[in-house]
Amino acid sequence: MSNGLWLIVLDNADDARVLLERSKIGEQAGVATTSIQYTKARLEYLPQCDHGVVLVTSRTKEVAKELVYWKDIVAVKPMNKEQALALLRKKLDIWYTDQHAPRLVRELDFMPLALVQAAAHICQSDGRCSIQQYLYKLEQCDKSDASVLDLDERDLQRDLEASNSIMLTWQISFNHIRQVRPSAADLLSLMSFFDRQAIPEALLHERGSNQTKSEIGRGEVARTGGNMAAGQGHEDGRSDVSSDIDEVPLAGNAEALEMDIRTLSSYYFISVIPNTTVFDMHRLVQHATKKWLKANRQLERWGSQFIYNLYEVFPTGSFDTWELCRSLFPHAIAAFHTEVASQKTILRQASLLLRSGNYASATGAYADAERMQRRSLDSRKQVLGKGHLDTLGSMNNLALTYSRRGKWDKAEKLQVEVMAKRKVVLGEGHPSTLTSINNLALMHSRRGQWDKAEKLQEEVMEKRKMVLREGHPDTLTSISNLAATYSQ
Repeated sequence: MSNGLWLIVLDNADDARVLLERSKIGEQAGVATTSIQYTKARLEYLPQCDHGVVLVTSRTKEVAKELVYWKDIVAVKPMNKEQALALLRKKLDIWYTDQHAPRLVRELDFMPLALVQAAAHICQSDGRCSIQQYLYKLEQCDKSDASVLDLDERDLQRDLEASNSIMLTWQISFNHIRQVRPSAADLLSLMSFFDRQAIPEALLHERGSNQTKSEIGRGEVARTGGNMAAGQGHEDGRSDVSSDIDEVPLAGNAEALEMDIRTLSSYYFISVIPNTTVFDMHRLVQHATKKWLKANRQLERWGSQFIYNLYEVFPTGSFDTWELCRSLFPHAIAAFHTEVASQKTILRQASLLLRSGNYASATGAYADAERMQRRSLDSRKQVLGKGHLDTLGSMNNLALTYSRRGKWDKAEKLQVEVMAKRKVVLGEGHPSTLTSINNLALMHSRRGQWDKAEKLQEEVMEKRKMVLREGHPDTLTSISNLAATYSQ
C-alpha cells in the first residue's frame, strides 16, 4: 500500500502469445544433459495485490479467456441509438433535436470514432456544413468511383466490425484537409506508418534536405557497451547510405508543424498525449490513410520517408542508448513490416533493422533480433552481394544472435564464412577480421570446445599485440578471454 493505488491497462490484447509465451534464453551444450532456460512470460511480471487493477482490452473473447478469469470478462456492446445521439450532440455542442441527427447516427453505424470525426468536421466548418449537408457528403463519397472503400476490400477483414463508417468520415475530412492545408495531409500520411502509439514529434520534422552521407561500403565497426568485456563485435549499420537524397519535404519549421498537428488533432485523426511531445493514432485512421495512399500510388513515397526519418535517429544499440532504443523499438517493428522497393530505401531499412536487432539481441528479445537481422542480411545480399562488407556485417550480427540462442551450428557456419571473407577482403590483421575470429573463438568456448577456442584466441591476441599494441583495450580483452579459456 506504500505505493498507493494503481491501474495498468493492456490495450488491444488480440494475441495471447505475446503475454503468455516464454522465450528461450540459453542452451548449455557439451554436457551429459541439455539444460534450457526460459524467461518469465510477460504476464507473470504483472503484480497481483489488493490495491491494484489490471484492465485488459481485446476484440477476441477467446483471447480474453486466456488472460483473465471468465467471470471477470465484461462485454462492451455497440452503442445504441440514444447513446450515439447523446455523443453526437455533446461533440456538436448542441442540445436541440436536429431532425437529421437520427439518420446520421444510423448511417455511421453508431460507431463512436465515426461520430466524433463527423462532429469535428461539422464544427470545423464554422457553420458552412450542417448535419444534412454532411449526410449529402457521405452519399457522394459512397458513390464516388475514387472512394477509398472500393479498394482492396480484403484489407478490411480484420476490421469488419468497423463497417464503412470510419472510412467515410475519414475520407470527407481528409479531402477537406488536402484542400485547405496540404502539409497536414502529408503529415498524416507519414504518421500512418509508425506504430500507432507514442509517435515522437522529433521523428516528424523535415529530414534529408542538406545532409551529407557517407558512400556505401565503408564497412565501419562499432562495439556495443554490453559486449566489450567479452570482446564481441557488433556492426553499427551506418555505412550503407547513398549520398543522393531526394526526401519528401515536410513542414519546414516548428510553427508550421504545430499548425499541422493542431489541424489533425481537431479532426480527431490523432490525439496528443498531455504534457508530452508524442502522439497516438487510432488503428482505423491509420488503416484508412494507408488505403488512400495505396489507391493513389503514394504508399512507397511515404513508406520511404518513414524509414528514412527513423533510420536517422535510431542508435546503434549500445548500452548507453538503450533508453532511446526502447522508446523507438515499436516503430522499428513497424518498419520491419513496411514494404519498400527502391534500393536506396532497402539499404536504409537494412541498416535500421541491423541496429534495432542489435538492441533486441542485447536485451534478450532474441526472436525479434533474429527476424530483424535476417531481413537485414537478405536485403544486403539482394542489393550489395554476398561478399560486400556491409553484408558481412549483417551476417556477423545474426551469427552472434544465433550463438546467444544456442543455435550453435547456424552460428558457426555464419561466423566461419564471415571470418574467411574478411581475411580475403580486409586482410588477416584487420580489426574486423580479428573480431570475427574472436567471436568464433567465444562460441567454441561456450560449447566447451576448449582446444578450438584456445587456438583462435592465441591468434587474435598475437595479432592485436602487433596491430594495436599490448596496452590497447582490445588486446587486453583478448588476453582476458584466453586466460578464461585456460582456466576452464
